[in-house]
Amino acid sequence: MMKRLGLPVARVPFSCWASQHFKMWMDDPVSYFEKMDRVVREAEKNELGIIVSLMWRVEAVSENVGEPIREMGNPNSKIVEVSKKYIGEVVSRYNDSPAIWMWEIGNEFNLPADLESKYVGGLDRCYSTDDFTTYQSMMAQHIRTIDPYRAITTGNAMVRATAYHLMQRGYGKEDSDKGIWYMPDPSDYDSVEQYDYMFRKQNPDPI
Repeated sequence: MMKRLGLPVARVPFSCWASQHFKMWMDDPVSYFEKMDRVVREAEKNELGIIVSLMWRVEAVSENVGEPIREMGNPNSKIVEVSKKYIGEVVSRYNDSPAIWMWEIGNEFNLPADLESKYVGGLDRCYSTDDFTTYQSMMAQHIRTIDPYRAITTGNAMVRATAYHLMQRGYGKEDSDKGIWYMPDPSDYDSVEQYDYMFRKQNPDPI
């Protein structure tokens, strides 16, 4: 269908949403990668490109190693150790494939950053802008040790219009009442200069 429609490239999660699916890699990496191999071979056969999303949901790692998600900003955490192992295996395995166009760290890590626990499902799911940008920078540097030339992107969403204000305020240190979604106060909206600052901060080197 992609060939018929003239679409040369697709963004594909080479990672898991659910923690039990990430555990499949931890328990049986051979079977796990056999399934991924078929996707890459099909792309090569049809001369299609893939933007590889390496860590679609870092919470899946957090849930398997038993650390709060904010530990992704700690270079000595299990989250970072396991993430580097996983990302290193994926990048090393497919680095020589002509189907791979670009590496993406993850999916929209910037959106939950600095939100109160009631908006993200509990205090263990809270993390700061510094936590996720540190993580993304570490993962990008790790990718660079394997692939020196392909482009690397964060996979972040558009910068929140209140990102700077949220970062300054920071999330609370205790669980709060359950909520559905974050609705900012009118006074929370960032200036153009603050938005620009956050855009640059959320795309750290070597991204």
